[in-house]
This record gives sequence, structure tokens and C-alpha cells, in this order.
Amino acid sequence: MKSNPWRTPWRRFAMISGYAALAMVLIVGVYWLLVELGQIPVNKTLADGSRYEGYWHMGHPGGPGIMRLTTGEEIEGVWNDDGELLYGTVSSDRFFYVGGLKDLHFNGYGVCQYADGSVYRGFWDMGKRQGLGLYIDHKYNMEFGQWENNNIVKVPGQDYKVGQKVYGVDLSRYQEEHSQVRWEDLALYADSTGTVLYKGEKLPDGRISPYLQPIFFAIMKSTQHNELIDPTFERNFENAKRYGIARGAYHFLDMKATAKEQAEHFIANTPLTVGDLPPILDIEFSNKTMRRHKEKIFKMAHEWLDIVEKHYGVKPMIYTNESYFRDWLAGKGFDDYDFWIARYYTNKPSSRSWEIWQFTDLGRVDGIHSKTYTDIDLFKGDYAEFVNYIKTKGIQQQ
Repeated sequence: MKSNPWRTPWRRFAMISGYAALAMVLIVGVYWLLVELGQIPVNKTLADGSRYEGYWHMGHPGGPGIMRLTTGEEIEGVWNDDGELLYGTVSSDRFFYVGGLKDLHFNGYGVCQYADGSVYRGFWDMGKRQGLGLYIDHKYNMEFGQWENNNIVKVPGQDYKVGQKVYGVDLSRYQEEHSQVRWEDLALYADSTGTVLYKGEKLPDGRISPYLQPIFFAIMKSTQHNELIDPTFERNFENAKRYGIARGAYHFLDMKATAKEQAEHFIANTPLTVGDLPPILDIEFSNKTMRRHKEKIFKMAHEWLDIVEKHYGVKPMIYTNESYFRDWLAGKGFDDYDFWIARYYTNKPSSRSWEIWQFTDLGRVDGIHSKTYTDIDLFKGDYAEFVNYIKTKGIQQQ
């Protein structure tokens, strides 16, 4: 009768140990295989001394991760399968940057906010300002135009003027009927004083304007009713932040749903964050509808405004045109709200004070298809006052 090796304690121990070692080798092998295939995040020191936390792929970063350089910068982004980081954020005690990257240098379009309060938004080439860009120092002095090797340069036939006015645009699906907005090219045609030409891109003598003005804010249609969402809102809202342009969002009030349903719909689909303009309610029913239902509309508007104010923690703004305010809203409990007033091709609104004036619906904007008209807006104060307005009346908390 043959003896059973498992009856010998030593042999039994040796075999169990062998199987355990083999299992451990397999586990470690599978672990490192998963690491190399980008399935498990790692925390490791690289050859140059920098630290990397994130996903790894075939010997280099590959996926979302954070890299801390020995020079003090922290880089966060998503590396591709070739180990290249094409877009992300870079932060240090000297600046915060978000935008394009190449070999860990600022590259392509990006926005850099410096510790002294200055900011540059525009194009970069391997860490240097190169291409169209806007620089604003801590005292709100501006340089806007074509940059080359970190310096503003003259471009024959094209001038960039920064006047004292703060211009913005409204965006919705109508601007993208022909093509998407080219955010990196957004600018307004102006005359030699920096005043925007409100009826298009041509000077009074018919020539194409050689002057361009920067756009400082964009207000986008978010929602309507309790189901409708503007199909361009999410993309435009994200792009405005990415390209360093202050953001606003509005809801178009109608009577096909309750005010509560419409407010909740706006809140659920409009992720306003710190630095954004206050939420906006668009009130512009026909005179016929107002004559029949004005008391109901007033009640709905107040309910929407109250719910939205409670959620975002700031008082909303109201959009309407000047005659509509004068004929219907004045004296109906809306006078203590800030207004975005439409009044086209004439003088500034006169029926009440305003924060933003929509002065044309026939604007031509560089960066938006040439066949598409765009509403252009003007903030009531200079850039310093605009920054202060956002700090005091814009979104204050996440």
C-alpha cells in the first residue's frame, strides 16, 4: 500500500507553502498587469523625482491622474494611452492655469490666473503667449490682440481696441444653426474708439471693421417650461468657463407648467457656480396674454424668483424689454430686482435703472457664423465694476 504524502506534516507544509507562493506570484502578476493596462490607480515616484497618483498604462501615465512636480506645480488631467497630457489644470503658489498642455507646458488655448490678481486668456505656445489673447493686470489695465513670444505685436490691417465698456453676448440654439461657436475666436467688431458696431461688422463707409473688442460675458438660455432644455446650453456653459468668459443662464417663463415645476426644472439643469452671474428669469409674454392673465403671470414670476433665490442664495435678475417693463411690470413687486433690459438701436433704457442692456439683436460676432445674428449686451459699468458686481451679486457658493 502506497503512503499518502499528506500524512507527513513536513511534506504537507511544503506543498501548501508552494501553492501559496504560486498564488502570490499570480496575484502580484495580475495586479501589475492590471496596473500596466490602466485598470488600477497607482501612487509612485517617477525618475525625475515628481510624484504621480492615478492610472498607469504601459510604463507611463494613462488616464485621469495628478502629478506633483519637484518645482512645486501640481498638474491634474487625463493622460492618453501614449502618455501625453493634452488638457488639464496646473496650479502653484504663483498661478492657476486651465487649458491646453504639451509636454507639461501651456499650449493651445488656456486661461491663467496669477497670484497678483492678473489674468491672461488666449493662445500659448510651449509656455509663451502666442496668438490672440487678452491680458488684464491687477489694476484692470488691459492688453488685447495678437501676442508673439509673450509680447503684443501689430498685425497689418487689424487692430484690437479695449475701451471702457464691458460687452457680452447671448447664446442659444439659434447661433448654432449653421455651425458651433468658435470660442477661441470670439470678439466683437468695433470702431476706432473701441465702441462696438451694433448693426454688424461694417463701418459707416461700408468697409469691414479692422477693430475688435473682447467679449467679457455670455448669457445662455438654459430652460423653458418644465421639460425643455436648450440643446446648446450644456456645451456653451462649459466652454464659457473653459475660455475664461463670465457666465449667465436664464429660464424662459411660460404658462404651460406651474412656477414650482419650472423653477425646479431650471435648478436641476443649471449648475451655476461661484463667479457666475445671478440666475435670470425671462418675462416676455404677448400683450394679449398679459391682458388676460397678468395676475397669474405676476404670481408665477414671484414664485419662481423666490424658489430660485432660496436655492442659489442670491437674488435673481429679470430680463424683459423696456416697454414691457413700463407697461406691465412697474409697480408689481419687481422694482427691487436687477434688470437686463432690451432696447434696440436707440439710446440706453430710460424707464428704470438697469444692470445689463441688450442693445441689438443684429450683432455680428467674430467666432460665430457670419450668416447668424447675435444679441449683444452692455454692462452698465466699467470692468472693475463688473468684477465687483459678480463678487457681490453673482453666485457666492457651490
